[in-house]
Amino acid sequence: MNLAIVSHKECWRDPNSPSGYSTVGGFPYQIEAFTDLFDRVTLIIALRDSPPPSGIIPYKVNIWLCSRSMSRKERTFGASYLY
Repeated sequence: MNLAIVSHKECWRDPNSPSGYSTVGGFPYQIEAFTDLFDRVTLIIALRDSPPPSGIIPYKVNIWLCSRSMSRKERTFGASYLY
């Protein structure tokens, strides 16, 4: 069974991460818990083009990320997925 999660959580490209993406905080650990319950976990999240902050946490291998770049307006006022 597959799971898709839509989140406003920002992420950054990270060549040191198994998935190629990282973020700040404990969100990757929370998402990783779902990988034991589902065959595939897909995250739909906001991709930042800026350099990552210090202390980023990598997303693990069993997670697929469908990221979208944030517009200038979204970076200023917060991400919005209402189209």
